[in-house]
Amino acid sequence: MNILWHDSAVFELEEAALYYGGVDDELGLSFIAEAEVAIAQIKARPQMSRKFDREARKARMKRFPYAVSAGLMMTRSASSPSCTCTVSRVIGMGGLTSAS
Repeated sequence: MNILWHDSAVFELEEAALYYGGVDDELGLSFIAEAEVAIAQIKARPQMSRKFDREARKARMKRFPYAVSAGLMMTRSASSPSCTCTVSRVIGMGGLTSAS
């Protein structure tokens, strides 16, 4: 499965990772790893992920007040079907104001 990132999602991920990395280097790395786990959850079980903003799916991070929103698109070719996961947002659920 391919994973595509919207520019805004990359920005949101980097901003939050920099914030947490400013608190502790390991915490910033843990934030990125937790985002990858949330994306893996959406990919593995899209029907179990909560619908968010039309057809996008949302998975909450366990250790951080954030969620990842991604859409899945199936494409069929003559050889085999494939799926692309497009990460559209890394959403703060409150508690973090900015990476200043």
